[in-house]
Amino acid sequence: MTEIIKTLLFRLKKTTYFWILLALALLLPVFGALLIYLSLKMGEALNEPIEQLMNQMLAQYGGLSGLMSGFTSISSNPMILSIIFASVFLSAEFKSGTVRNAIIAGKSRSQLYLSYYLVALIGGFGIFVVYFLSAFVSMGLVFRFENATGNMVTELLYCFLLGLLAIVFVQTLVCAFLFNTRSRVLTIVIPLIICILGPGIIATIVEIVSVKDIIANGYIDVYSLQYVPFYNTTLLAATKFSTANVLMIIAYYVVFSSAIFCASYFPFHKADLK
Repeated sequence: MTEIIKTLLFRLKKTTYFWILLALALLLPVFGALLIYLSLKMGEALNEPIEQLMNQMLAQYGGLSGLMSGFTSISSNPMILSIIFASVFLSAEFKSGTVRNAIIAGKSRSQLYLSYYLVALIGGFGIFVVYFLSAFVSMGLVFRFENATGNMVTELLYCFLLGLLAIVFVQTLVCAFLFNTRSRVLTIVIPLIICILGPGIIATIVEIVSVKDIIANGYIDVYSLQYVPFYNTTLLAATKFSTANVLMIIAYYVVFSSAIFCASYFPFHKADLK
């Protein structure tokens, strides 16, 4: 299996679009931070103190760590880039007949599945780490690392961990469709639809239920919403990175990733690759 992984990583290094995706992971956060900076300067031109504007924006998003918590969602930019990378790179292996030839050469399906899965994770982790660090540095420079405390460091570590688990989920989803449909189109489109639209659909349902609670009780218990899968990632700043919410998100990512992995790993052993 080690040889398979080494071969795949060698091919990955030679793949142009992977480096393009890494470049996007580096530049997109910088571009976003630049837009924020320009909006602050425009406000300053209208005689609004820039310090006041920064404090208002940080308060709105829950500080720098609150801004970074947006990257823990499966619909965030680094997840989308990771899905595109894994689906295009791995589906090319099926299209070229590499997987079928490897099985004929005596490689087990378990070795192949796990090798491709690990390479998908490695590439996804690389994209996320580049995106996360670029976002932290660029937005930190814009906001001058305001309110940088020990709590913020802990919260950033939470964001980083949850982001890695989100990568595990989306790459598991990609491999599930890849190994059981072997269709490049489905492997790209279906995970993207699930990850982009899924959280939005869940959020819409939550908003409808929340309105009913507000009408009935006059308020809504934000902490009770941490039990809603994939929606609870949006509550990290609102719940002040409560341990309960973080553990709940971890549990959901682990459970859903494991379930999807098992649901796709075992059927692949019986799949006809002709």
